[in-house]
Amino acid sequence: MEILEWFLEESKMASYGLQWQGKEKCKAQTLHPASPPKKIKFQKTNLLINADNLEALQAMKEEYNSKIDVIYIDPPYNTKNYKFIYKDTFASHCSWLNFIYPRVLLACGMLKEDGVIFISIDDNEVAQLKLLCDEIFGEKNFISQFVWQKKKSASFLHKKIAKISEYILCYAKNQDKAPMLSVEQSSKFKPYPLNFKNNPLSELCFAAGSICFSPKFEAGIIQASDMSHKNVALHLLDNVEIKNGVNANAFRMSGHWRYSQNSLDRLREEYNTPRKQHKKNQFLIPKELRYIDYFKG
Repeated sequence: MEILEWFLEESKMASYGLQWQGKEKCKAQTLHPASPPKKIKFQKTNLLINADNLEALQAMKEEYNSKIDVIYIDPPYNTKNYKFIYKDTFASHCSWLNFIYPRVLLACGMLKEDGVIFISIDDNEVAQLKLLCDEIFGEKNFISQFVWQKKKSASFLHKKIAKISEYILCYAKNQDKAPMLSVEQSSKFKPYPLNFKNNPLSELCFAAGSICFSPKFEAGIIQASDMSHKNVALHLLDNVEIKNGVNANAFRMSGHWRYSQNSLDRLREEYNTPRKQHKKNQFLIPKELRYIDYFKG
């Protein structure tokens, strides 16, 4: 009989969800009226509030209740990195949840019925954030967990499995009223230096026609010499003849290179020829950047 009573009592109390110490106190934080040092004059265009983001959200909640189309949040990831100017060293998952919960709860209240929210996160707290958002927005309003590649590849000096991806959780205020979202990709190129001062000195060989020189380099011969600039070590080991803006002969250079010879050859085939910069004596390679251009609703 006692066992049956215990089982029935446990059945009443049992539930699925995210529980942690301090949760109820967090809910109360969203109810407290904000006490800003002076009244905020809300504008119809842009608004910048210099304050703790929780206080800012409290100050905005009445004016912007159910009025926002899209919200993007980039919270601390709890990486335990002491170098950031903001706190990113929460003692536990509980501490981090106590920080993020009232902020997401207030943000939810500001969304229109057809509004959507995007929250950046990484492996440290993505599991906790997903459960938290399921509770606040409802599991049925989960749209997607985007995985974005924050860098092309890990450093070749990395000795463990490197993390090159992060996440963006996307939720709707009301999935039935939210617009259809589709992702369009666009590609652009940006110069990427071959030099990396923290790497050891090594030698690379550049094949004829493999380097595009800046227009400031006139046609002629560049003599082998020390071409180091400030903290960028660069030694030209062979004379180079420039013709029509490219090197007419193969040559070797010593420097703190980011890539091995095999990696450089592969990148050159994939992305185009490196470019020689005039002022800083850096070699830049155009690398393709693929990113989400915009969301079509």
